[in-house]
Amino acid sequence: MNSKGSGACACRNLHFGCNVATCEQAQYAKWRGNKKSLKQYRRCATERGCQTCGCYDIIQGITEDEEEIEITIESPDRRLTGGWFLRTRASENSQHWRHFDLWQDLATMYQNDSCKAFQPRICQPVQGTYSPQSLGHLEIWLRKCNETHPRSLKDDIELPTRLLKTTEGEIRVVETEEGVEGRYMTLSHRWGADETFNITRELKISYIWIDSLCIIQDDLEDWERESVRMRTIYGNSYLNIAGCHPKDSSESLFSLSDLKNRFPTHPVPGREATYIRQQPHMTHTDYGMNYSDFDNQQVLLSRGWVLQERLLSPRIVYYDADELKWECNMALDCQCGGMGVIANFKLDYMAALEGSDAPRELSLMWMRTSQRYSCLRLTYDTDRVVALAGIANQASKSGDGGKYLAGLWEHNLAFQLCWEIVDTYRKAETYLAPSWSWLSVIGSVNFFQMGLHDNASLAVEVTEAECTTANNDTGAITGGHLKVKGKWIRLLAKIENLGSETTPPTCSYRLVYAETADYVMSAEQAVAIQDVLVVFWGRFYESRIACLILKEHTLVRGSLRGWAYGGMIME
Repeated sequence: MNSKGSGACACRNLHFGCNVATCEQAQYAKWRGNKKSLKQYRRCATERGCQTCGCYDIIQGITEDEEEIEITIESPDRRLTGGWFLRTRASENSQHWRHFDLWQDLATMYQNDSCKAFQPRICQPVQGTYSPQSLGHLEIWLRKCNETHPRSLKDDIELPTRLLKTTEGEIRVVETEEGVEGRYMTLSHRWGADETFNITRELKISYIWIDSLCIIQDDLEDWERESVRMRTIYGNSYLNIAGCHPKDSSESLFSLSDLKNRFPTHPVPGREATYIRQQPHMTHTDYGMNYSDFDNQQVLLSRGWVLQERLLSPRIVYYDADELKWECNMALDCQCGGMGVIANFKLDYMAALEGSDAPRELSLMWMRTSQRYSCLRLTYDTDRVVALAGIANQASKSGDGGKYLAGLWEHNLAFQLCWEIVDTYRKAETYLAPSWSWLSVIGSVNFFQMGLHDNASLAVEVTEAECTTANNDTGAITGGHLKVKGKWIRLLAKIENLGSETTPPTCSYRLVYAETADYVMSAEQAVAIQDVLVVFWGRFYESRIACLILKEHTLVRGSLRGWAYGGMIME
């Protein structure tokens, strides 16, 4: 036993898996996880001689704020290979938190008299993503996922139209026969495709699908046919490889890594075969839920098509500049441990599709997804709708959102209409979506007070909402309209500033105030705004008032005049 005192210790709940006969604290353990102040751990280590509490005194030389510095020991249930991580925090601002992996050597873990307060950590930083150790970590993730995650494992399914065959000593494109089943891998990439053939062979998979090689380039008919199938191709993939490291064609998929040197492993004094290592700080936010959508550190993840590939693929491994990272429909992991300490975007998205309060959770998660997608880059404006269609189709299968309406959902639609464009401000030259859909404007979207709708009181009712599409409910949009019941006032508009090629015009409304339009427009378009409707949308959190601005316009297919979305005001 590691404590000379009697009674419950500060670390008691960490001994959940210990033997009561050999570990005194096992009888007091009630649940996994532990949260105490630094001072409490230090007191137990000093007064009781507790070796476990002594492990937590990693912050040397601090004599002040011992009560404020909180140490949390957690076992992330969603981390595929388990292991404890330690979080130090003295405020609610997560940017000030620091995280450490804390683990026991696997060989000593299963000794009969061994204390099991710490779990083994199977994956560790290595010298490069090309190494046999990295391949071994990937094989461990795949094996554990195959054994425990039925939602992430696909049985043999019908193969795509074309695949790259990697066996028999050569790489060649093959046309598959209709109805033939098997396993294949996929690739999300900008560059670095060649190395994926070796990974496919090492994992004993015969085929891989790569868009640039399996879709006939410069053949519009083939592109239109195969691009629609991409949602199914990625959705049925055995494993998707994401090449995050290469920045151009001269760079390899693989990389050297100095993580092991920058964040070395240290033995914990006074405790046999127990180790601690600091995790990199704020380097995994691209994969998180609660961080800015506007600054992707990984170039690959800034591409619009890749979000679909990420969310639809049952399993994905990221090869980035430092390490391998793993996501599947039920778990995550990485070699440095950092994936386990933040809320994960993919896992939260999957949970929203199956949640107990699914209609509300889906609309909230969809707003998060729209914000993230809206700031990603696409080569062609017309891809803005198509590259989202696969995700929308996946969400529609849950049956919880109602009708899909040009980037929005029928359920909780009035809340989803509370969006604004926060940069770019550009209308596409071709029709993409109705003006009330954020897809109609090229730019990054922000939804008002997302997540606080339980505190809102709407003053409008959407009585009718329709969209027409070219081929299916989530495909290219050809038209749409809304009917809204509520209180409104008609005001005269005056252009105060015509704006520029990068700045929208500024309008003032009699009885209201000056307001910047949602997007850049020509001088002719700006001066054509002569009157508007201001619709009282409702009261939100902290008594903030939302109003929708509608501008008069001629409908596309005739002389009938209607009202187009002109922006949302929140005061």
